Amino acid sequence: MLDRVNLLAAQIQYRAKHFDAATAGFDKIGHSDSTLASLATFNAALSWLQKGDEARFMADAEEFGKKTKDEKSRADLRLEAGLMEAAKGDPRATDSLRNFLREFPAAHLMSCSRWAWRRSPALPIVAQLLQMGRAETAQALLWLCHKLLSAAHYAKRE
Repeated sequence: MLDRVNLLAAQIQYRAKHFDAATAGFDKIGHSDSTLASLATFNAALSWLQKGDEARFMADAEEFGKKTKDEKSRADLRLEAGLMEAAKGDPRATDSLRNFLREFPAAHLMSCSRWAWRRSPALPIVAQLLQMGRAETAQALLWLCHKLLSAAHYAKRE
């Protein structure tokens, strides 16, 4: 019960954009033997990403993958990283998004497509990237979105 309360408190901190407090709360639960440890590790990875600490994000994402063997959630984490880089105009976004497609085959694209459009609408990000002179990153993001939507459309037809 205490872990649930602590997880909720960390989620509140995250939503309030208090990423230091959120990350500390998620990490504490994530490194425990709680049944909520995997969820907390996933959330901690997102918190590190929001803070801009890519090394800690990757460490928690890897730890999450080893604990759960949940490929869909690992894909979600990697996609979130690429989209966040794109939103910030980070030149690494192009490679991150291409690596995402290489690392996570088409089987994950349908579930990722719904998630991506709900969580990170791409068109405002693309417009911002173009204004910043990052046409290659914008093109990679549009290509990724096209692939995601095509996979979702194809899957609906089956």
